[in-house]
Amino acid sequence: MTLGERLKEVCAQCADSATGLLDSDLLADEERREQIRGFLRAVRPEEPPDPFSSRRA
Repeated sequence: MTLGERLKEVCAQCADSATGLLDSDLLADEERREQIRGFLRAVRPEEPPDPFSSRRA
């Protein structure tokens, strides 16, 4: 496995974890949710921005 392939794999795992966290009821603080959304946009830039987000990463 090349370093680039490993990076893609790790980014996908992180994005899946971030999405799961946003979809759960475990994160009630909107500021933390926005931080997670910013992280998600950074690791999965092809995702459309969240239309309900008031800030951009």
